[in-house]
Order: sequence, then structure tokens, then C-alpha cells
Amino acid sequence: MRGANCDSDHFIIRTIIRHIISCTYQKKQKYKLRWDIHKLESKDKKNEYEEYITGKLRQIERKQDVNEEWIIVKNVILESANEKIGEQRKERNQDWYDEKCQIAMKENNDARKKCLNKATRKNREEYEEKRKIGTKLCRRKKREM
Repeated sequence: MRGANCDSDHFIIRTIIRHIISCTYQKKQKYKLRWDIHKLESKDKKNEYEEYITGKLRQIERKQDVNEEWIIVKNVILESANEKIGEQRKERNQDWYDEKCQIAMKENNDARKKCLNKATRKNREEYEEKRKIGTKLCRRKKREM
């Protein structure tokens, strides 16, 4: 918004501010438990797991209520799976990030810093080229894994 000309390089600014109240509490997602089902591929482990479940189910008393019966059966299955099968550990596939990727990312970051310090067309083109090379290299390494 321009005001009266008083031989100044200052301008009056008019703004509209929209304020949104953000959520203060977000419920964390519960970790989904995964069983190591690859252990069940061997017949010995599979038979051991089945026998363990049937032994536990024979020990429990029968209930008249179906919901109570289901809760008991569910708990028996979960306990036996936890004891005999175990949880599957989540492996992070970061073997692809080797020395070549590290060097490419360092060059990318250096070119970015140079472009931010001195914004010339040449620096911008160098940064875009380094970013393109680094992205392609990392993408190729991930696919190989």
C-alpha cells in the first residue's frame, strides 16, 4: 500500500493474519506386533507350536459365555506365539548407504551452501546437477537392496 510521497523508501504494509490453533495432543500410533512366521516353515517348530497350543487349550475350563471363551482362547494363542514363535524384529535396510552415497550427499550439501551464499545462475545449475546425481545414485542403491 503506497502512502504519501515523503522521499522515503519505506512502504506501509497491510496484512491479514489467519491464526489456526493446532492440536496439542496427538495419540501415538501403537506398534503393530508381528510374529516371526518364518520359524513355522520348519515342521519341527510348527509341530511344537501346535502341540503347545493344544496342551494349553486342554487345561482351560469351558465357560458358558462365548465372549469369555473367546478372550481365553485368544490369550492362550498369543501367549504360546510369544513363547514359541517370538516377535519379528524390524530390520532397517541401511546397507545401501555406503561411502559413494555419503560423498555424493556431501557434494550436494556443499553445492547447496554455495548456491545459498551466492545465488548465481552457475551455482544454481551446479547445485541442481549435484542433486540430480546424488538422488539417482541413492535410488539405484536402494533398488539393488
